[in-house]
Formats: sequence, structure tokens, C-alpha cells
Amino acid sequence: MNFVYITGTGSGIGKALAERLLDTGKYKVIGISRHQRIEHPHYLHIALDLSKPRLFKKFRFEHISKAAKIVLVNNAATLGEVKHVGRVKPHSIVAGYHLNLVAPAFLSNEFLRSYRNHEAQKLIINISSGAAFAAIESWSVYCSSKAGLEMFSAVLEEELKMDGVSDTRVFSVSPGVVDTPMQARIREADPAEFHLLDQFKKYKEEGLLADPADVAARLENIIEFPGEYPSRTIRLDVDGRS
Repeated sequence: MNFVYITGTGSGIGKALAERLLDTGKYKVIGISRHQRIEHPHYLHIALDLSKPRLFKKFRFEHISKAAKIVLVNNAATLGEVKHVGRVKPHSIVAGYHLNLVAPAFLSNEFLRSYRNHEAQKLIINISSGAAFAAIESWSVYCSSKAGLEMFSAVLEEELKMDGVSDTRVFSVSPGVVDTPMQARIREADPAEFHLLDQFKKYKEEGLLADPADVAARLENIIEFPGEYPSRTIRLDVDGRS
């Protein structure tokens, strides 16, 4: 049995990936999110708000005696308030950075501490975004936290190479524009605060949003065959294809 930890399994990509892996019968999935939406004999849910360090810093990974593969997918994220800097509520900024950057860094650190000496193949998959590479109006927290996650992944990759660790890989996957609750929230933004609003509405109207299930299929392939991906950075198109 392989073990996969996935954050943000309440909806979107996280839920779709968990369900896909469970359907294969080869994985035990440990979902970490505020809400449980999945019922399956091989699914364990951990109710946890990753925007609150006082809660997630108590999290510990399970003892796993035997496994061919152990995976951590840092998927949970928030767009935060779609407003210009100077008009964003302080708690929204703090929660955004905690969920998008601090929690993945903490979980990755604990993942390596817990399983460094385990004989299983280890994978850390950080769900990135094209917003990590572009300055998008009213997305200051999201863009900067995703950029931070990109650099965190790059440093981790370099450290693994320097330490001669061959059984652990880190991937940074940008899934494209996906039909998730985050996209729905974008479409509800104030047009005075977000001048790209019409563009994002057209993505939905013209069927240009990727299906979370298609993205989950690509992520499953990375988990199943990591050797096919020599590069840490993997960017997917809006239709879920590389």
C-alpha cells in the first residue's frame, strides 16, 4: 500500500486527486482540510485549519512501517481578498501567507523529518500557480506566497542534491486555470478592484477552465511515474495537458 497525504481535500483539485487515487485501490489517502467530503475505507480525514499555525504546528505524520511510496501533496491554498494593497484586511493577509506558504513549508519539513530514513520512495508535490511568475492586480498575497513556495521548492531540491538523497523528489506543479471554488470567487470580485474580471468570466463561459479530474489524472501520473519527469517544475495548460 502507498500512502499519500493531501491538503485541501474538501473541494477542487485536492478532492479530485484523493478520489482518483482511492479508486485505484493502491493508495491510502490521508486528507488534511477543514471539511470532510470523502467517505472511503482507505481514506483518513484529519480536520485541520492550515491557516492557523497554533493548530497545524501540532500536526504529526503517522508512523508507517511498510510502504513502497509515501507522498505529500501541498495543495490547499486561498486567493484571499481580491483588493489592492492598503485595502486588504490584516487577518486576511496573515491567514493567506500561513495557508499558502507557511503550512507547506512546515509540513514538508516534518515530512522529511518523519520519513527521511524510511526505505520508501518519497515525493513532495507543491501545487504552484502561474501567479507565482506574474504580478496580478489585487492578488498580492496569492502571487507572493506562491512565488515563495516556488523558491522553497527550488531550495529543497538543491538541498536534496547536495545531501545525495536519491529516494526523495520535490515537484512544483502549476495546474493552469482550473474550475474550482477559487475561480468562482474570482468571478465574484469587485470590478473596480480587479480589472481582469471579464477575462476570468470568459474562461468559464467559453469552457476554458480545466476539469479538476483531468488535473488529478496528471498528478496521479507524476505520483506513479516520477522518473518520467526530470524537471522539478511542471506546468499544465488550461485543458489539463502538458
